[in-house]
Amino acid sequence: MTGSPKPRRRDLLLAASWAGACCFIPQVARAAEPGEKPLRAKRYRLPMPGSNIGIGGATLGIYAPMDDVLKVLLDFRKYHTILPRLEQSRIVGKADGKTDVYVRAPILRGVAHIWGVIRFGPPKPWAGEGKTLTGRLVKGNVEAYHGRWRLYPCGKERTILQCEQFVDLKIPVPSSLVTPELEWAADKAVTAVRDIAECGQSSVSGA
Repeated sequence: MTGSPKPRRRDLLLAASWAGACCFIPQVARAAEPGEKPLRAKRYRLPMPGSNIGIGGATLGIYAPMDDVLKVLLDFRKYHTILPRLEQSRIVGKADGKTDVYVRAPILRGVAHIWGVIRFGPPKPWAGEGKTLTGRLVKGNVEAYHGRWRLYPCGKERTILQCEQFVDLKIPVPSSLVTPELEWAADKAVTAVRDIAECGQSSVSGA
């Protein structure tokens, strides 16, 4: 792995946008009781300063301890089973507690592909007992990528999970198509993590 590049203006704007986001533990995102029908993820979007594309997010309750959920998120080699439409996910570097992960996904119905090397830092404390895990683009054929997971324990056996993603493609695609796609992808991602943490495998179509 190479040294960390200096923060770009877009990185700083994104940090400011996320710092101003509300607490993500509304009652509608509670984990389901045993035997209940699993709840659906709650989708949302946040503005991305300087871009017409928004940050797509989703929140979901999981009936599993936070450490178990975090273990799923740290298994970067299996991200193609979590993040929808990914064809590949493999670790290409590790240093100083950071992990570089190569990911590749088709676009335009397989006519082209986007790829990137995403650098994930170690999990950090968040909101007291919670954790946050962040990834950002090191290189690739997209203009920008930022992703973040946030976890918060609700007792010993429940966890609230949030996923937020931002992608700026180099090709001209309307923001009205990109932002809803990011919300959909975040929904699929938290649902896939829930399935793996609770049942050992994902049942998400398209993941």
